[in-house]
Amino acid sequence: MSEFANQLRAQRKVSSSTKELVKQRLGGFSTTNVGASDKKTGEQKDSVEPYTKLDLTTRYVSCGDFDALVQDVTVLTLSKLLSEVYPPLFTPPSYPNFVVMAIVARKGEAKQSMRGSKYIMLTLTDLKYDVMLAIHGASFEKFWKIRPGTLIALLNPNIYVAKGETRTLGLSIRGETSILEIGHSKHCGQCYGESSNKKRCKNWVDLRRTEFCEYHREVRLRKVAGTRPEFNSTVSKLYDPKSGAKRMTVFEGGAVKWKQGLHTDFQAPLDAGKVYHSSARGSFMGDFEETVTSKEKQVKRDKRRADELQNELRIRKKLAQRPDGFLLREFDTKGKLIDQDANKDFVEKHRAFTPEHIRRIGFDPTGGQRAKQLERHNSDSDDLEII
Repeated sequence: MSEFANQLRAQRKVSSSTKELVKQRLGGFSTTNVGASDKKTGEQKDSVEPYTKLDLTTRYVSCGDFDALVQDVTVLTLSKLLSEVYPPLFTPPSYPNFVVMAIVARKGEAKQSMRGSKYIMLTLTDLKYDVMLAIHGASFEKFWKIRPGTLIALLNPNIYVAKGETRTLGLSIRGETSILEIGHSKHCGQCYGESSNKKRCKNWVDLRRTEFCEYHREVRLRKVAGTRPEFNSTVSKLYDPKSGAKRMTVFEGGAVKWKQGLHTDFQAPLDAGKVYHSSARGSFMGDFEETVTSKEKQVKRDKRRADELQNELRIRKKLAQRPDGFLLREFDTKGKLIDQDANKDFVEKHRAFTPEHIRRIGFDPTGGQRAKQLERHNSDSDDLEII
C-alpha cells in the first residue's frame, strides 16, 4: 500500500510541476516575419547559424535580433530534442520556454480534417534526423506558404506521438506567432531522381554528400550491379516504406550488406526489414538458438543433447509397456518398423487372398487390413478398434 501511495504522490508532483511550466510558457514570439522566404528579402551572404551550426545562404533575422528574442529561452536542435523526448513516455522537455530549430525539408499538400479545419504536414530535419510538424488551426493561414529549405524556429511546440506500427515523435503548433523564419539553408536540397510517373522525387538530400536520396541511390546501384555478376548475390532490394511493411535500409558510400557503412533507419524497429533463415531441423532442435563460440561450450552442448536422448529413450521404453503402447513397440524413433523381415512374414502368412487370387480379381479387396488387425498385440486394448 505504501508503494502505491508513493507512486501516486510522485505522479501528482510531476503533474503539478508540468502545470506550473505551462503557466510560465510564452504564447509566441514578440515579433514575426511571416513570408520572409517568399519575399526573398534578407542578407544575401553565406553564414553559419550559431545555434545549429548550419550553413545559410540568406539570413532573414540577424544574430543580434534573434539572441534578444531567445534571451530567456532554451534553444534545442532536433538531435537535442530527440535525446530528451524519447519512448515510451515521450515526456516533454522540462523547460518553461524552449525553441526548436530545424529546416523545412519537405512540404505536404494542404488537407482538411474531419472537423472541417485545414492543416498541412511539414518534414523538419537537421540533415541527420526527421520529425513531422503539423500546422493547423489559426496558424495554418499564416504559415502554409513556408518554402522548403527554410530554417525556422518553433516556440513551445506541442509534442504528440504518431499512430502506427512505430510510435514516433511529432510536433504541432496552433499559435499565430509560434514560427520565426531564420534563413535559407545552403545544403538542404531536393532529390534529383524521378519517380515512375516522371515526376521529380520529393525526398530531401544533403547536398554536401549527394544529389540523390537513399532510394534512388539504391536503384542506381542495382542497375550497375546488374552488369557485374559478382555483385548480384550481395545487393539486396531497397523497399519504399510507403509501399509495404518493410522499412528502407540506408547505404552509405555504395556499401553492401556484409561490409561497413550499412545502417538502418534510426526510428525503425530492430527486427524490421530483416529476413532470418534457418534449417527445418534447426527449427525443431533449437540449433538456431545455440551459437557455439568455444570448444568448451560445444562439449557441454553435445553432452546435454546426449542426456536428453537417453532420457527420451528411457521414457519411451516405459510407455511401450503400457497396453496402448503398441506403436512404440513396433516402430523406432525414426518411424521405421523394428522387425521389418518378421513383419513381412507375418503379413504373407495371414493374407486373406493368395497372390493368384488377387491376380484374377485384379486388386486386393481387403487392402491388407486383415493382416494389420491380426498384427495387433494380444495385450492391446479393445478401445483401439476405431484406429
